[in-house]
Amino acid sequence: MANSSPAILPDKKNDNYAQNRIIDLVFLCNKTMGDPNLEIEMLKQFNKRAKISLRVILGDSSDNEIKSHLSLLKGAAKSVGAKPIMQNIGKNEDFFQLNGYFEQHMLTNLGLLVEETRRFIAKII
Repeated sequence: MANSSPAILPDKKNDNYAQNRIIDLVFLCNKTMGDPNLEIEMLKQFNKRAKISLRVILGDSSDNEIKSHLSLLKGAAKSVGAKPIMQNIGKNEDFFQLNGYFEQHMLTNLGLLVEETRRFIAKII
């Protein structure tokens, strides 16, 4: 974001910057061509999608509903550069493909990661 604090800017010594951040703000800035209003809007839209999808994913939902909302959440995460969420969703999808069911503790871990991301967003917008 245009007015980001140094604590969330990339460390030039760290080649894995994007992999180690909740949201890759450099990616988001590039995607929005540096428009801070658009960055904020995208982060708000991610927050809305995350809140809705988590209710379904962590609720008493069918596997098809969970798969659908994992996909929606993964797309939202991709749009803001939230790679840890995308990777976590990929692990949940892989587990389901191999075993035919979702492991509740894996979905709970995803929920914790999403909430951590939402708190991060709340601090910067």
